[in-house]
Amino acid sequence: MNKTQTGNDGETRPPGWRGRHRRPARVNWRGMVTTLGAAALVLFSCGAPAPAAPRMVPAPLIYDWTTPPTPQVTPAAQRRIEVVDRLAPAKWRIGTAAEWLDRYTASNMVTVARCSGRAWKCVTVRGGKLPGNQLAVATSETITVDTAKVDRHGYRSDGARKRILAHELAHTFGVGHSSGRNLMATTLNRVTLKLTAGQRAYLRTR
Repeated sequence: MNKTQTGNDGETRPPGWRGRHRRPARVNWRGMVTTLGAAALVLFSCGAPAPAAPRMVPAPLIYDWTTPPTPQVTPAAQRRIEVVDRLAPAKWRIGTAAEWLDRYTASNMVTVARCSGRAWKCVTVRGGKLPGNQLAVATSETITVDTAKVDRHGYRSDGARKRILAHELAHTFGVGHSSGRNLMATTLNRVTLKLTAGQRAYLRTR
């Protein structure tokens, strides 16, 4: 016959009842989740391929416009100046005048039939009627020679015409008139194929 125990409330209970009916222990859910996550990580790392490395995208370039960039200077070797001959080549030897002046410049002047569109600068020499006592005028890209007036005043020699053309070509580089007997004198009877030291220094940067 089994032994029984009597509780404080007077009931008869089998032995070991208190031990068998204890409150169950609390489950550590956080530990279980951590354990399951670690196990899943091990499982997938063994069977699945490693993920591809993220693609590196270069950062965009940011320009600071508060300080303007230094202007680009055209190298001397690329300063090709085309001189278009619209005068009679038998009387007006533009190539000779251009070669003489080009010795003092930092450019490369060549005589062509038309502007190529690829030169650093193109100067067109043409004939035309000019007012007053003007024999020739020049802008940065055009030289106009009143050939009929030049002939009437007796400047028909190659030397005189060369001086006229070289004088006007120098104007296209920004060289102004000067006093004295040099290329940039204001009257043709005083013009000689000579440049001052200041004019040569100026042309070396043009």
